[in-house]
Amino acid sequence: MRLFLNQMLYSSLTSGDVLTEAHHVSSAGVDGGVVYSEMKGINQKTSWRLRERVKELLYAGGNSSYAYNRGGTAEGLQGITRERVSTDSGGGAHFSPKNKINIFTFFT
Repeated sequence: MRLFLNQMLYSSLTSGDVLTEAHHVSSAGVDGGVVYSEMKGINQKTSWRLRERVKELLYAGGNSSYAYNRGGTAEGLQGITRERVSTDSGGGAHFSPKNKINIFTFFT
């Protein structure tokens, strides 16, 4: 548990990790990356597109948090850098130990 929390709070994410896991373009010009591929698969589903369009129409004006796609899109990953997601940059301030919440569950 301690190792998991340490990695979560003090990430050792490298630029190479971002290229491998998030998004990269191969020498053949093909987009790739684990997260990119998963998001691309979801974003291409008709049900996902329909849900996003319905939310867009229902919550037009942006006054509701339901109006926004929190997960992002595959296209949004293009050009992502380590600096944008790291804990030591302004853009990654959300992933900071000061913002953590401890949730403990107990099963009987």
